[in-house]
Amino acid sequence: MKKISLFTAIFLIVTLGFSQANDMGKIMFERATYLYKSQKFDSALIFINKAVKAAPNSEEYIFKRALIKEKTNDKKGAIKDYKTCIDINPKAIYYNNIGVIYAVDSKYEEALEWYNKAIEKDQTYAQSWVNIGVAYYYLHKFDKACEAMHNASKYGLKMADSFIAANCN
Repeated sequence: MKKISLFTAIFLIVTLGFSQANDMGKIMFERATYLYKSQKFDSALIFINKAVKAAPNSEEYIFKRALIKEKTNDKKGAIKDYKTCIDINPKAIYYNNIGVIYAVDSKYEEALEWYNKAIEKDQTYAQSWVNIGVAYYYLHKFDKACEAMHNASKYGLKMADSFIAANCN
């Protein structure tokens, strides 16, 4: 009987500890999100790091940290976090966002690799189609740019229509 009571007490203490860590992670995440929206990215990074420490396998927290790292110009850190998100749950947005980091540095070939990985995950992910179109445009591959923009429009991103009207037959 004493063993059952002891195991029950230990179980409750451990469960309560995990619950408090999750609550602390949530509080830190909410604060980081507020600071991110307020464009206080350095402060947001402090709080999101605490959230990730409290819940190291939280896709949501790691994704937010990647976004914040982009804003603080920590490109390597952002890419690392996006890749961690891909390991947890490979979504098109993570691949796309890595491509954007490369595109910002005018590394359009590398960007295209990541955008295409996003399309492999979700053929209808219109944002990657637009980004593919832009990358091809800067690489002077105008036919491929137009083809990508047509796909973006087809999948609902109407902002591609102005590009098509100005640049495509």
